[in-house]
Amino acid sequence: MLTLPIIETFLDYIEAERNFSAHTVRSYTADLIQFARYLGAGPDEEISAEDLPPIEELDAGRIEQALLATEPM
Repeated sequence: MLTLPIIETFLDYIEAERNFSAHTVRSYTADLIQFARYLGAGPDEEISAEDLPPIEELDAGRIEQALLATEPM
């Protein structure tokens, strides 16, 4: 499955360091990808989950910045 580097790092951590189950890692993967796709759609768009852009078309830098932001964007 295609993900963003920041998501991969987190998933590797919860699997290797925290020993989360494979099912939990799969669930987190799906949720984080959907959230990244939502962030990639842009703040001004009203969009349904079915209409979100594919993960491979996302601007990884912008998504990472949004995920790490300490203030709302």
